Amino acid sequence: IKHISVRHKVNQVYFDAICKMKNLESIFFWTSTIEDISKLKNLNKLISIHLSSFSKLTNISSLTEITTLKSLSIDNCFKIENYEEIGRMEQLIALSIEGDTFAPKNLILKSLKPFSNLKKLKHLELSTTSIKD
Repeated sequence: IKHISVRHKVNQVYFDAICKMKNLESIFFWTSTIEDISKLKNLNKLISIHLSSFSKLTNISSLTEITTLKSLSIDNCFKIENYEEIGRMEQLIALSIEGDTFAPKNLILKSLKPFSNLKKLKHLELSTTSIKD
């Protein structure tokens, strides 16, 4: 399996099992209460990640260890405390950081300055995101 989309409330055991699928190139997770996504770094063929509605996720720093990643999309994840870590992912071509389009509720980022190193970026989606500075 190279591509997987999971549209139910993913728990940690299920998430970790998916992270053992070594051929995965793209993952789309809808709705989860997990707090640890660090096992994603074990997927060395991963090109695309979409995380939607992870209600308890606070730390995304482990994503910076996925050097094959070209596309990252995170939406409706309001508890993440370190979005600026994405700025270290200089290989990204596409980035989407959004709030909740259905509520509607904007995600608020402090600044876009941490993303200034993303020189390869061709697509940036911030349609339901507010920037403080």
